[in-house]
Amino acid sequence: MKRKYPFLLLSLFIVFSCTKKENAQSTNIDYEHRAIPIEINSKSTSSHSGNGYLLITKSGHLANGCSGCVKVGDYYMHVDCSGAGNACNLSAGIALYNANGNFYDAITIEENELTDNDIFVMPDRSLYVGEEDNQQVWLNIPGQLSVKDSESGQFVFNDVYFSNNKVFENE
Repeated sequence: MKRKYPFLLLSLFIVFSCTKKENAQSTNIDYEHRAIPIEINSKSTSSHSGNGYLLITKSGHLANGCSGCVKVGDYYMHVDCSGAGNACNLSAGIALYNANGNFYDAITIEENELTDNDIFVMPDRSLYVGEEDNQQVWLNIPGQLSVKDSESGQFVFNDVYFSNNKVFENE
C-alpha cells in the first residue's frame, strides 16, 4: 500500500504542472479588448452585409487628465470616452472593406455607434479575436482621429489589420 503514495503524488504533480503551464499561456489574452465575429444583417443602417466584428473595448480618460486632446479649429478640446486610456466601456459593430494587401478600412455598422460626437479619437487597440490553427488572432486598429460621415453617421478607421500577437498595449 505504501508504494502507491509516491506514484499518486507524482501524478498529482504532473497534472498541476500541466494545468499551470496552460493557464500561463492564456494570461496574455486581453478579454477587456475583444473583437467578436458577427454576421451583419441587412436590417442595419449600414450598406455592408456579411461578416463583421463586435468591438468590445475601453478608451478615454477624465477631462482633468487631458491637456487639450483634439484641435478643432483654433481650439484644443477634450472628447469624452475618446483617445488614450480605459475610463469608458465601448462597443460597436464594424465591417471590414477595401482590402489593400493585409490592411483594411473598417466602418461602424450603425450610425452614431461609439459616440454621438462628430469626432472620435481611436486609441491604438489590439482586440483579441480568438484562435485559428492553434494561433492567436488579433485585430489591430492604429490610433487615429475619425470624423463621422455627415450623411451616414458612421465612423471609418483606416489601416486595420490582423496579426498573431498583441501589437498595442491598449492603454
